[in-house]
Amino acid sequence: MKNLYMVGMLLIVSAITLLLPSCGDLIEYSPYDADVKTTNQNNVNISRILNAPLPADSLIIAVISDTHANHTNLNDAIKFINRLTDISFVVINGDITNWGLAKEYKDFYSDISKLKVPSITVIGNHDYLSNGAIIYNRLFGAPNFSFVFGNQKIVVFDNVVWEKGNHSPDFDWLESKLPHDENQTSILFTHIHPWDPQLENGYAERMLSIIEKNKVLINVFGHGSNPRFEVMNKRQYLVVPKIAVRAMTRLSIASDTAVFKIIKF
Repeated sequence: MKNLYMVGMLLIVSAITLLLPSCGDLIEYSPYDADVKTTNQNNVNISRILNAPLPADSLIIAVISDTHANHTNLNDAIKFINRLTDISFVVINGDITNWGLAKEYKDFYSDISKLKVPSITVIGNHDYLSNGAIIYNRLFGAPNFSFVFGNQKIVVFDNVVWEKGNHSPDFDWLESKLPHDENQTSILFTHIHPWDPQLENGYAERMLSIIEKNKVLINVFGHGSNPRFEVMNKRQYLVVPKIAVRAMTRLSIASDTAVFKIIKF
């Protein structure tokens, strides 16, 4: 199935180039274009997060996912989040583009720059298409990263397989970053949820075994049409809704408790 999927994706990306109406458009929308002037925005925003005061009560994170160049819904979500007064930061949990094109990345960045609070962006499988991996690394930085905010370790993990040449995710990195310290818990953000065929061949089992060995408070995924919540072996797994259903997730973290609410905007 994955081979047919990859062939189909390559044919569609090639068709985009063939159907463009002019030479000017061909240059602007070329799948080979990786030119972005802004760089390293995840680290820039992490610095903003760490320089802000710790919340007096719960840490509140807004999560949106699978924006897929849906600018109307994304901008409506941004306006909604900007009206909230308790959000520490926003996580966009992957698939910010349809085809990994430079213009899609630039348009997305232009949109999220309107947020009043910092944001961090996870890479999704669609974001690997064309030269998307190169663009993501330039615009946002390395796709695997972590930081500590209060007593919570925020871990962002790239678990894409098919669009990354069928390479295994870097599970050794994940295991090294999840905390073993009993005084610290972690929140894991990654795009592909464990029930997806992309994590066959033992990848889902490897990811879950690492999570279960460490103190992960909640695991947050995208790549789903509708929300899904499961508790397995005392670990919480949440698939947040795609932005097309006009919903965001409010994640509230206090001590060793994670509570989420799906909110329509």
